[in-house]
Amino acid sequence: MKGESVLPRDASARISVAILVGLVVWSACAAPPAPKPVGSSATDTTRADLAQARQEAAQVAFVQGTYLREIGEHGQAHAAFAHAVRLWPENSTLRLALAHQDLDMGRAGEALQVLEIAVASGSATAPEYLLLARLRILAGRQDEALQQVDAAVAADSTLMPAWLLRGRLLADLGRDEMALLSLQHADALEPGHATTQLQIGAVQDKLGRTDAAEAAYRHALDLDPQLGAARTALVALYERSGRKEDAYAVQEQALQLAPDDPEALEWLVQRCVREERYADIVDLLEPRLEVGALEPRHEYLLGWALLQLDRFADAERVLKSLSERTQSGGVELLLGELSLRLDRDADAETHFRRAIRLDAQECSAHLGLASVLLRRLRAAERPVQSGAPIDSVRTVLATAATHTSAQEMRCNVLLGFAYVQLRDFAAALPFLEAGHRLDPGNAALLFNLGMTHQELGHFDTALNFGREVLVLEPENPAALNFVGYIQAERGLALEESETLIRKALAIEPDNGYYVDSLGWVLFQRGQFDPAVVELERAVELTSNEDAVILEHLGDAYHKAGRLQDAARVYERSRSLAPDRAGVQAKIDAVQSQIEKP
Repeated sequence: MKGESVLPRDASARISVAILVGLVVWSACAAPPAPKPVGSSATDTTRADLAQARQEAAQVAFVQGTYLREIGEHGQAHAAFAHAVRLWPENSTLRLALAHQDLDMGRAGEALQVLEIAVASGSATAPEYLLLARLRILAGRQDEALQQVDAAVAADSTLMPAWLLRGRLLADLGRDEMALLSLQHADALEPGHATTQLQIGAVQDKLGRTDAAEAAYRHALDLDPQLGAARTALVALYERSGRKEDAYAVQEQALQLAPDDPEALEWLVQRCVREERYADIVDLLEPRLEVGALEPRHEYLLGWALLQLDRFADAERVLKSLSERTQSGGVELLLGELSLRLDRDADAETHFRRAIRLDAQECSAHLGLASVLLRRLRAAERPVQSGAPIDSVRTVLATAATHTSAQEMRCNVLLGFAYVQLRDFAAALPFLEAGHRLDPGNAALLFNLGMTHQELGHFDTALNFGREVLVLEPENPAALNFVGYIQAERGLALEESETLIRKALAIEPDNGYYVDSLGWVLFQRGQFDPAVVELERAVELTSNEDAVILEHLGDAYHKAGRLQDAARVYERSRSLAPDRAGVQAKIDAVQSQIEKP
């Protein structure tokens, strides 16, 4: 309509703002027109008028360029700024506008050319030297950048960004003491900049001045609590200094200030995972689950932590929900482990088989399935020594072994333990040894290594492993009994053996196997009647179902002259373990004595 703007209202506003910005910048930076000198000639007056006209035209071009850049017309803006510079090449404001426009358009080379011409003409200003230095840095020419920064400082010693950049450059060049002085000068010129404090902290850190670095990082965070780089640097300083709880507190505070901060949450969660702080993991993640603010990876970790805390119902709720929304072998593995702990073997098998289908290369899935099959074997009324059930377990274990590297701690150990349960100690040994190389101080692993070597007849090695466990855990009843028994079995150090076994029994007085060890050491010491008392109790505690303990009792009865009782328990031992060597010969010897007149 006539008399109205043809531009939309918001476009008109943008034009007004852009023109106003251009005029403000111009009025702040452009020199006022020079007064005409008294007595000048007509030629001089004409030249002055022409110069003023060119400067005014440059001003108009500058304002046009500012507007065109504002509305995204970068090509036309560049043309306007270039025209302004041609009209008034001495004006640094125009040169900087053109150089910045070149940079905005990805023309770093042209921006560099504009600035180098200014330097060559001797009219470059401090901001131009500073921009030139930044371009040198982008080109990887730090030494030249430092020269330009020094020129900027020489041109304007109050230009704080120049001192800040000078400090960063000197630090990059390894001139840390000089860098620190420049950064401190920048801070003195304009106090209260978090990034300046961050740079000061970084240099102090490099110089080994931990307290000063900490103070600077903390000051930076006080000025800007969301400055992630300062937080990361402070946390790293604390971790290097062994101040783990201080590092944790910094990240915890960051999360309190910004509950959605993914970096702080991830750091805290991973720290808790490494340190097995399961309750802390739950405290971090469970509230976020309730409001639907957890990503699937953190849901998985929450389910895992709940499982470690025996919060089975909560763990199942989290993991089943996740399983319904994702296809994850890891989730199925956790659901399988959960089912095993709840004695739901059929569910466990289902989950482990799903995990195998989703990721056949994951050794833990095969080992989980093997655990289910081994539990079934142990639950059988009579021990299964061979046949299809044993073969199926061996097949699963062999598959797991093909997906287990020499550096995979957990799977090597679980394979070793599984073969121990099968009483295949020769197969167990290499996996247990691989685990021991990866974790030499693992007491459970040392104990199983000792037991395996004992079963393989490696007495000295077994005894050494048992004693290593006692060094780590002097009150470990299984290790106390183990060392005592394998010495008593060979009639060695019987007094020490009895002391160790009685110490184990003081911790677990109703352990039938420890009672058997005591009976056996008494037998070895020639105390046959006390041995009978202990061995009878051991048989009772093991429900008359252990062939070795029954054989020990038979030996004690025999030495005590109770031949009929000896024959009876030998027969029971043979019925439980028909292939056990030597029992039949003992039966024959006792019968021969019984039959003598």
